[in-house]
Amino acid sequence: MRLLKTLLLTGIFFLGLACNKKNDLTETPQEAAQRADLYVATAFLSVETVMNELEFIARQVPQMDIDGNFLSCATINRLPVPQGEKVEITFNSNTCDDQTTRSGKLILTYEQATQNVFINPVDYRIRGTRISGNYMFEPGTSENKPVLKLVVPDGAFTADNGDYYHFSIERTSHFKEGSSTVAINDDVFETLQASYNFELKSAGAVTLMQAGSYTPYIIKYSCPDKFRPRSGKVKFERVTGTDRYILFGNGNCNDLAKISETP
Repeated sequence: MRLLKTLLLTGIFFLGLACNKKNDLTETPQEAAQRADLYVATAFLSVETVMNELEFIARQVPQMDIDGNFLSCATINRLPVPQGEKVEITFNSNTCDDQTTRSGKLILTYEQATQNVFINPVDYRIRGTRISGNYMFEPGTSENKPVLKLVVPDGAFTADNGDYYHFSIERTSHFKEGSSTVAINDDVFETLQASYNFELKSAGAVTLMQAGSYTPYIIKYSCPDKFRPRSGKVKFERVTGTDRYILFGNGNCNDLAKISETP
């Protein structure tokens, strides 16, 4: 298997930085294509990591189990509303337990009748990058498994310099392991199906990308960086390019995601 790159930046918000700003006249077309693939794959992985973080919040906040994770640096207020409950999570530019700085609010609405969870960021920032959009988690059943479907019609990560990731997502995941215990560290979640559309802007250039799950992929809360996928594959395509694959690894915490021409 020929690997184009051996490492993707993960869980780091780098909008406006190196991946799409190189202007080297000596760069070959192959090098330019590899750099472009690395840029869009890293964007995908940054977005996917935050989606997994939001799913963690949607699952954990109803239980008020905030000790030992990044929610312990936030103030959480609850308010009954006609459809169920509204929860405001406020971060005051604190460095949380995962050594990440967050500010602003996440407003969660729980619908009692449907069990749907809506998350709306309000000036919410992670490491200075603004997270906006509407995020809905909808419980359901697929292949006789209880699943949680994520629908994002208008997600956005925006840097202060105007660079951005705009995206829409439909994704279905299920609780694969650890549901019978109270502990978090034995929890494993598997994404069964997913589709993504991206518009990425960096240094004035706009790149379009589509991606989808190729095989199911998992996240493991036992890993230090619990929100990054650890196994499985995603296929992605820049609109002007050919198919590429992100290989997340074999399920080990120290596995590094790779870009490949073949699955």
